Amino acid sequence: MEGGPGDAKSPPCAAPPVGARLGTRSLIGEDGAVPPLPFHSSDEFLRAFAEVYFPGAKPAYVTCEGATVRTLLSGNRAISGYWNFPAQLQPVEPPPGVTPVPVPYLENVVVAVTGIDEPGPAGAKPSPFIRWGDFPAWEDYEAFAQARGAGARFASLRRAEKRLGDAHGWVEFREHDRDPALFEQVLTLKREQLDRMGVANRYRVEQNVRFLRKLWERGLLEGSSVRVGGEIAAGRLWHRWGGHQIWRIIAYDPRFAKHSPGMVLLGHMLRAGYEAGDEETEFLSGRQEFKLAYATHMRWLGAYGREPFRERAWRGRRSRASRGAMRAPAAYRVAKRVELEAAAVLRRGRQR
Repeated sequence: MEGGPGDAKSPPCAAPPVGARLGTRSLIGEDGAVPPLPFHSSDEFLRAFAEVYFPGAKPAYVTCEGATVRTLLSGNRAISGYWNFPAQLQPVEPPPGVTPVPVPYLENVVVAVTGIDEPGPAGAKPSPFIRWGDFPAWEDYEAFAQARGAGARFASLRRAEKRLGDAHGWVEFREHDRDPALFEQVLTLKREQLDRMGVANRYRVEQNVRFLRKLWERGLLEGSSVRVGGEIAAGRLWHRWGGHQIWRIIAYDPRFAKHSPGMVLLGHMLRAGYEAGDEETEFLSGRQEFKLAYATHMRWLGAYGREPFRERAWRGRRSRASRGAMRAPAAYRVAKRVELEAAAVLRRGRQR
């Protein structure tokens, strides 16, 4: 499949052909070691996910049109493309003796990997990331990112940090910040930011916050912060798993916005990931400016199969109800009732 970090044979931005279906990720390395599954396919993530969103669902290997992934299986329905908590599924090879369960539909599956400036398959969603093994030294990465002319400006990040310190006091970066106040403040600041923007706010849905808190309490969600004068100016919640740093949520205090504390935090976290020997920093899906500026590669997410009509109707109804709950937290109870009614309709349809 892909060359790993430190693979001298892999030139920067080497990638499978655009649009090519990816092979599966083997669970057995050349040395016989078993590497961890991708985070969103791990027992730790999937069990927590089931506890909050899909009670009774079990982790399973499933397959559709030749693509095999590991996710939750609820009845004959594979859970994928769950927009309340964005995740992506990478093809994996099941262990010996395990037969994947055939399912009619999968989405948010990695279908191709390209260099950051190469086009992807038609209709696929972008998910930018950094592959650190392509850069023998940090300065090589800085040079690569800035030479692309996509907006990476490391000197600007350093100047922003100096201005932040001059205006508000000593600047401190905490890579592993387990202060419970950081978790709460990042969510509070993110909720307030999305409210100001007037967009759907998933962090006002109690179920979503409960899931994030469960990950935090189980050590599956990390925190990093930039503090000035002892106060949190910016914070990020993220995962570290199998040599991958996976960024989840970033928020900043508007009082410090003039000096870009979020970008200051970004600069520190990129350098920390490189120096920690991480294989990748994953930005997850989206085309936000900072992702396109600092990424080196792109995963492309697509779908396999055809979603059954009843399940598509169920998911659409649930999605509309949940989005309403995001905009009006008091409507959350209504969304849950609609979800239960839709699930009952789906069960009746399966029994016919």
